[in-house]
Amino acid sequence: MTKRVLYILFVLSGLIPATYLLFLTLLYGGVILLEMNKIDLTDLLILLCFAFGICGYLGLLSLLRGLQEKYYKTNLILLGLGIIGFFIFMTFIGQAPAREWIFNIEEIDEWLVFMLPNIVSLTFIALILTRITMNKIERF
Repeated sequence: MTKRVLYILFVLSGLIPATYLLFLTLLYGGVILLEMNKIDLTDLLILLCFAFGICGYLGLLSLLRGLQEKYYKTNLILLGLGIIGFFIFMTFIGQAPAREWIFNIEEIDEWLVFMLPNIVSLTFIALILTRITMNKIERF
């Protein structure tokens, strides 16, 4: 029982800030779409990051039902897309100031809002990959 409670709390620790980020994504994504007169590469890249972030949110949401083997691939894809979206956003949109902000951890509350969903996602990606690898070794 305690493991299940800790599992749910860990998933929720990533899902709560991700919900806030989802609302920001939908708000700013809608603004970008409404104000898009001509197609700009930067706007398309931002929208791609937003779409990947929504996939990552769905991946975190799917973790609430538990880690079931039949959903491993779906969870990996959704969580992986979320991580890729965050990486693209921080690398190409945020550039050097965003990377410095991540590594300096000056505002811990803001840092947790942006990083905790990614930490939870990376943890479950590693856990799922480990389980897949162990299952293949056992079948071999």
